Amino acid sequence: MIHIEGIPAFSDNYLWCIHNQHDAVIIDPGCAKSVANYLSMHGLNLTAVLITHHHPDHIGGVKQLKAKYSPTVYGFKHSNLEFLDRKVCEGDSIQELDLDFSVLEVPGHTLDHIAYFTHIPKQDHDGEPKLEASLFCGD
Repeated sequence: MIHIEGIPAFSDNYLWCIHNQHDAVIIDPGCAKSVANYLSMHGLNLTAVLITHHHPDHIGGVKQLKAKYSPTVYGFKHSNLEFLDRKVCEGDSIQELDLDFSVLEVPGHTLDHIAYFTHIPKQDHDGEPKLEASLFCGD
């Protein structure tokens, strides 16, 4: 079962964690301490980081998390971020946690802004399987 959880950070923000109770993917980890505390509290292994854009409240914790957990870090193909392991653009697909994330370029907030779209397996009220669309778009 896949879970999506908000991790409180800063005074008014959330970082997003997608996990399967063993491995986790973090979206825009602006604060390494908040993420590390959450991962430790829930016994999760960080396998990937998805970056939507270059603003400090979205990337501030990446270097520390990479040094501690060695996740694969994904971000925009034309970004100058030195810590990216895999540069992606519109039409690319990422496979993490047995999920397929489609990459969408969404320039506007920043020129290097991307979003990640996936379908999360869930169950309806009767216990029947269904897919829930999820978009991780940063700001």
